[in-house]
Amino acid sequence: VYQSGKANGDMMIGSPENRFDLLPETEPYSRSVTVGDGDEIIKLEAYADRVLQFKKRTLYIVNVGSGVGEEFVESQHNNMGVANPSQTCMTEFGVAWVNASGVFLYDGQTINDLTKDRLIMSDSTRPRALNVTESNIPLIGYLTDKKWLIVHPQSNVTGSNEVEAWIHDFKNDTWTYSAEFTTDSYYK
Repeated sequence: VYQSGKANGDMMIGSPENRFDLLPETEPYSRSVTVGDGDEIIKLEAYADRVLQFKKRTLYIVNVGSGVGEEFVESQHNNMGVANPSQTCMTEFGVAWVNASGVFLYDGQTINDLTKDRLIMSDSTRPRALNVTESNIPLIGYLTDKKWLIVHPQSNVTGSNEVEAWIHDFKNDTWTYSAEFTTDSYYK
């Protein structure tokens, strides 16, 4: 079990083997993936034997396959971070996330851009991918029975984009836009 350190927003803490309720903030159980980068951990997601450490600006993929104390940074991806925990989710296909650059999926091997070359924006009022800006606190979620990835560009219900959603259907690798998906923040 890994979690972000409470005292230090730049630390990842792992539990000893078979002691999931214990998270000591001492070596070898605590690790700083980077030191002094000025970027705090927003969320951790795990898939296969990797931990995806999302910071505001950067995503680090940490290989944890050898156990606590043996982790190492497998790759660093600039401009792949998220500003809010609501911007990542687990799917049966891997870890998905949304930011102002698009929607991405880590499948255990590679990062796939689910929007590049698949989502053609014809409306000139949407200059950024999916109309997502970090200040609107976008949301992403996965609907298992339909195999849909649902992206709300705005989490609250007080702005101009509160009811719109983008839906990625994994079954046929298509995107659908809904201008009237939901108006109730509870359902988001």
